[in-house]
Amino acid sequence: MSTNQIRAVAVSDVGKRRKNNEDNYYINGKTVHSAMQASASAELSVQNVFAVFDGMGGEQAGELASQAAADVFCADASALLQSGFSYPAVNALVQKANYSVCALARQKQARVGTTLALLAFRENNLLIANVGDSRVYRLSNGILTQLSKDHTQAQSLVDSGVLPKEEAEKRPEKHKLTQHLGIFPEEMEIEPYAVTVPAVQGDRFLLCSDGLTDMLQDREIQQILCENLPMETVCRRLVQTALDRGGKDNTTVVLCEIISTDSKRGTTQRLDAETTQNENVARNAAPVANKGNRQKKRRLWGIIGIMVLITLVFAAVFGLHLNDGGLSERLHRESTTTVTETVKEL
Repeated sequence: MSTNQIRAVAVSDVGKRRKNNEDNYYINGKTVHSAMQASASAELSVQNVFAVFDGMGGEQAGELASQAAADVFCADASALLQSGFSYPAVNALVQKANYSVCALARQKQARVGTTLALLAFRENNLLIANVGDSRVYRLSNGILTQLSKDHTQAQSLVDSGVLPKEEAEKRPEKHKLTQHLGIFPEEMEIEPYAVTVPAVQGDRFLLCSDGLTDMLQDREIQQILCENLPMETVCRRLVQTALDRGGKDNTTVVLCEIISTDSKRGTTQRLDAETTQNENVARNAAPVANKGNRQKKRRLWGIIGIMVLITLVFAAVFGLHLNDGGLSERLHRESTTTVTETVKEL
């Protein structure tokens, strides 16, 4: 029976224009703590929770907001795995993170906030959820699909049929959020978007802040994710491409991949099959060589027989017409010598 597992790599970079990194991630209990650049990886596991946060507020306020939300995940993410991925459990975790960010805003007496992109994995199922415009993508069979839903004014225009998605990506409303963590309950109740999908061996999932999606189009992200490279290399290539395009914002990516125990067993079976095939070829090669040697020997003895026969015929003919038996005997001896030399040459 196959068992799906997940592995993940995270990379976060401050970019080229910001003074501090307001992004954060949660990966296997690891987060970013006041780092301009950070990276982390998670060991193969049958259950994990991953998240990306994009802080808002300027100076260090956005950085503190994303860290406050990440700290909630460090304390309570495991409860989500035990819930069976029910929406009430997702909502409870989101509301707790929202409360933590709001508490920070009251403390700082300033408006602060953060987005959230979430992926939770349990053997055969994945939960995708988000608040704000940080995204979750799935790469399956070479096709990239956005699984999260942007909470922006531009997306609202798309949902209402006013704008196509391609046009909305170019509008200034793309960056105007309709939801984020850090909205006070008396102002608005946060409603996270959530969806579950089956875990399929080989599928890749990308969680990212808009520092990536503002710099790269979806088709470019798809192309990089399709490259047959180590996951950390793929992550760094995504971030580096955003930097090469200008690096206008902090950029954070978390890349996850579904691994099945069957894939390892299948590789072993393929290697065993190749080894067995090579051994069969080696065993079959020897009989073919022996058969060729036997055919060569048969041809040799055939030639010898023909030459002996010719010698006897000559001897008989000359024996009838010549009285000198010595001559007949000498011819026979010379012919026999010639045959022997021919055999040696062969």
